[in-house]
Amino acid sequence: MIRTLAIETSCDDTSLAIVTRDGISYQCEHIVSYSQIIHQQYGWVVPEIASREHEQKIISVLSTLEQYFNYNDIDILSVTDSPWLPWSLLVGKTVAHFLANHYHKPVYLVNHIHWHIYSALLDRLYDDVYRLPMLVLTVSWWHNDLYLISTPDEIIKLGGTLDDAAWEAFDKVARMLGWPYPGGPRISEMAQWGIIDHALCKRMLLPDQPYQFSFSGIKSSLHNYIQKKKNADSPVLSHSDITQICATFQDSVGYTLAYKVTRAVQDFGVQTVFFVWWVSSNQHIATMIQDALPSWIHFFTPIKKAYCTDNAAMIWLVWLMQHRKTIKY
Repeated sequence: MIRTLAIETSCDDTSLAIVTRDGISYQCEHIVSYSQIIHQQYGWVVPEIASREHEQKIISVLSTLEQYFNYNDIDILSVTDSPWLPWSLLVGKTVAHFLANHYHKPVYLVNHIHWHIYSALLDRLYDDVYRLPMLVLTVSWWHNDLYLISTPDEIIKLGGTLDDAAWEAFDKVARMLGWPYPGGPRISEMAQWGIIDHALCKRMLLPDQPYQFSFSGIKSSLHNYIQKKKNADSPVLSHSDITQICATFQDSVGYTLAYKVTRAVQDFGVQTVFFVWWVSSNQHIATMIQDALPSWIHFFTPIKKAYCTDNAAMIWLVWLMQHRKTIKY
């Protein structure tokens, strides 16, 4: 049994967790997080405000978590090292190094994207989920990336985002409709009541670039449609118009992601597909991808919606990652 205190401060969530590995599964014992809702008024994450919020909240988050563990039972500390907001990352790393130095524990510095890759393992039996070769689709605000893992020692990036990532496009479409950041959940909620306009769908499949992603075209197409609709009919969209726009947009994104994943499955003969990060919490899109895959493919998303976000529970997956640094005290 290995127990770690994990710290995540890469963007706008201050999150700490106690997580364990016993050889057959990875379990989150306790997690405490603080989400910076202050950014809603700006429509995006403001780096200076994010770092200040981390500074003000991280000790109280740690104090809350300390009710559930004893430092003598902690084997290592792990903390997000890169990428994302430098000053926010510095807050988490400073606390991690202070605690490691005081309690004489080693610190693992972890790549943020890499621990998202393995987030579907959390709270599941390792042998039931981790079957190689494996394909991983990560979908966040800044990134759509497709990774191939053929051996435990190698992560190969097949392709990534050319412009707007899916979650970024969700937020921008929500802003067109007058909704605050983050807008993804609102679009998903409204989409279930809408009828898809297949003539409006714009699926950026990029057949010559099968593993690259682009969602700016979908966003721009909807922007033009909304403006024409307002000019022709009314300055205010009807409920029917809004639900149709949301359903059409969500279907366009889901179809594009499913196409890319299915193409990679065929090209590389993988057994397992992970769909992770923020958009993996969208059940409709996850179902579209799973339905497009052959029946023998093992398909997993994070077991809890909380694990789709930036949170400390995933930092402990450092043991599976090759790109990490260790500092011993």
